[in-house]
Amino acid sequence: MKFINIGEGAKVDDLKLTRNTVVTDDMSQVVFVDIGKNGEVINLDAEGNQVLTPEAYKDFLNSRTQELKLSINEFSKQLKLIENDIAKAKINRQLKIVQEELNLIPESSESKFNYNRALSQLKDTCVNLGYGVLAGIITTKLGF
Repeated sequence: MKFINIGEGAKVDDLKLTRNTVVTDDMSQVVFVDIGKNGEVINLDAEGNQVLTPEAYKDFLNSRTQELKLSINEFSKQLKLIENDIAKAKINRQLKIVQEELNLIPESSESKFNYNRALSQLKDTCVNLGYGVLAGIITTKLGF
């Protein structure tokens, strides 16, 4: 499996391939960037790529889910400081959706996408209600 195949004699500048995860039983067949004869890549950024077995990926998801639950607890503490009960209720309603999606991540591959979408909606809710500090916590600590 090849992510990017750069042909013979090709020259590429500023290639960025970051934070990709490949789940496979045969790790020897995974190539993130394949460069053909006389090919050249200038400034390759390939940070955070990983190849995992299905079992290791499940362990990774469980570990990451636990970390995110701790960050959600921090978010919840900040949410309790809000004095406006209506705004607090709106944010809390969206937070519950985020928590439900987070609990589903280890069970389903599409749950990660649903979690990120719910998280984006939570961030938008916080921004629209004027709680940028909460939106900042979402941006820096809760993203997958």
